[in-house]
Amino acid sequence: MSILLVTFNSNSRSTGVGKWSHEIATALEGLGHTTTLWFEEDFPLFCGRRRLAILFFPLALAIRIVRERNQFEVVILHEPIGFWYGVFRRQWAALPPMVVVSHGIESLVFREMIAASRLGFAHILRRSRLTVKVARFWQSDGALRLADQVVCLTQQDKDYAYARLRIASTSITVMKNGVNIVDPHYAKTVISERSVVFVGGWLDVKGKRLLPEIWRQICNLFDDARLSILGPGCAKEMVEEAFDSALRGSLYVVPHIEDQDEMVSQYLNHSVFLMPSLREGSPLALLEAMASGLVPVASRVGGIPDIVTDGTDGLLFDSMDIGGAVECLRIAFTEPERMSRIRAAAVDRARQLTWRSSAMVLETAVQAAIQRSRV
Repeated sequence: MSILLVTFNSNSRSTGVGKWSHEIATALEGLGHTTTLWFEEDFPLFCGRRRLAILFFPLALAIRIVRERNQFEVVILHEPIGFWYGVFRRQWAALPPMVVVSHGIESLVFREMIAASRLGFAHILRRSRLTVKVARFWQSDGALRLADQVVCLTQQDKDYAYARLRIASTSITVMKNGVNIVDPHYAKTVISERSVVFVGGWLDVKGKRLLPEIWRQICNLFDDARLSILGPGCAKEMVEEAFDSALRGSLYVVPHIEDQDEMVSQYLNHSVFLMPSLREGSPLALLEAMASGLVPVASRVGGIPDIVTDGTDGLLFDSMDIGGAVECLRIAFTEPERMSRIRAAAVDRARQLTWRSSAMVLETAVQAAIQRSRV
């Protein structure tokens, strides 16, 4: 079938959503479908104008899809941008059915971030608390309610969509992301290198307010520990300023990584992957680290427990639990034989989560949307 896939993000494989779009499109084509991708560059009027885009891009997108409707049998839209097309479809059933993909239900994530802010692990401006409700949630939640089929990346999001948004369980599909398998040469019996890698934007949701204290406590226990912070998207100095001056010699910060081969090389030069996030969907960085043979140490949030089984193919700690994160890292540094088994299990787990398997789940959701539109 002919599929249109749209996200209002940059057409770059160095971003999570950009990489996801390209990988899932390629996998769908491998199943025999034709895919067309639209990114923010395809709508130059809205490029670089986020405030304008939040309110008006979904309407402009809906109008364009209506004009080009004969080219597509189904459209797959990212949650925040599907509202107006969903409204149009309710009025004009002949339009291609709509599948809405949520990488993390925005209203749920916001609730979780508000809770984190009360504990000092996030900061949300007062005006943001109002503006997101006025300008955002009626569109994002509305798109989910109007969709012919919803695709969530976590079981938690599915439960929220069912209980809070009143979306029928049969209209919600849970899909885990995929990963391109790396040959990590992970067959080691002893792991002595105490090298940790953190990957992601320097954002509250990624745990930037937890990481400095986690690392301070780790350096008090292990003076040879090293931490790489990759892709924070800001100046190196901004990241380093969050850490005690005595710890900065243990840090290695790379503000941007554009090349996937460089990213793989970085993974293979570390032994532990740390993800202290407050919220995640089905994180690509985690999957890539597992495929590269690292020991995943991550917070028990979002879709992470759907991917990692604590003590089997990774070590998990509760959200915002600094002591729990430190203990997991201590175990990773001091129990080499156990970590060797976990690393091997992490690679095996990653081998199960291919982009083809993700595309097959999405294909099922698309077929369900088409079938529902015919009823």
